[in-house]
Parts: sequence; C-alpha cells; structure tokens
Amino acid sequence: YVETTIQGLSCAGVPDGSITLNITTELPSYIVQWTNGMVGNTITGLDSGTYSYDIIGDADNILYSSEVTVSESSPITWDTILSPPTDMSSCDGQLSLQISGGLPPYYVTWNESQYDGQTQIESICDGVELIATIEDSNGCVSVTDSYLILNTGDYRAVETDLVLFPI
Repeated sequence: YVETTIQGLSCAGVPDGSITLNITTELPSYIVQWTNGMVGNTITGLDSGTYSYDIIGDADNILYSSEVTVSESSPITWDTILSPPTDMSSCDGQLSLQISGGLPPYYVTWNESQYDGQTQIESICDGVELIATIEDSNGCVSVTDSYLILNTGDYRAVETDLVLFPI
C-alpha cells in the first residue's frame, strides 16, 4: 500500500515542491527509484511536473510503479485601469489594480506609502510615479510596472515584470 503526500510549489516558478511516499509492506527491504534519478521515499526541491517512480524489492524486482504530479499556483498578474488628472493643477487622477493568480488575499504596498493596502487609488496629482508590490497569502511577491501619471491623458508604463521569491 502506498500513501502519497504532495506539496505543490509555493509560488509560480519556485522549485520547492516535494513528494513523500508512505509505503506499507511486509518486505524486509525495498528502495524507491525515481525517474529523475533521485532515490528514497521523499524527494524535494521539485519543479511542477509529473514524477514517476518504481518500488524495487530484493533481486531488483519492480514491485510497483506509479507517477505523481506536482502542481504550482498561477503567477500573480494584474490589469491596470488608469484615469489621469484632468489638468496640471488637478489631483483627480485614479489608478486601479485588478489582481489575479497566486493565492488570495493580496496585500499591496506602494512606493508612496500613503496608498499601502489599496488596490484603488484616487486623488492622484499630475507627475506622480507609482509602483506597487503585490504579495499573496503564500508570500509570493510581484512588482507592477512603473506608472508615471501625466495630465496629457496618457501615462507611461515602464515594464519591470520582476518576480521575487518568498522570504
């Protein structure tokens, strides 16, 4: 009898998955050989994917074979909705982040700390640059683009696409 415990990746792209096999048998000895070259009942540091294994008894007889799939959460993504200030002297711009992926709930911190915790910001003045850091409940972190708010009705987004690993 084989009971399998799978720990998926904590964050997209972070190879920290693991598989543990709890094997109940009356055989005096056996080994678990994985097709990725690892040996043992527990393997760690795994990327997402399918891992096959053989339970090998005495005289190198394969007693049981199976496969296990390690999954990962989707990366944190966001859409931005922006309304720039109506003119250079107005502070009526708005920015909204619509966040998905990862594992909700999310916490957002901004380079302008008065906006921390907010996904919708109002009363933005002309010339303000905003950068958000989004953290999900697994501790996965993603940094948004840099938004320079201009009264021309346009904004510039400087791509960063920076993904950081959990602390």
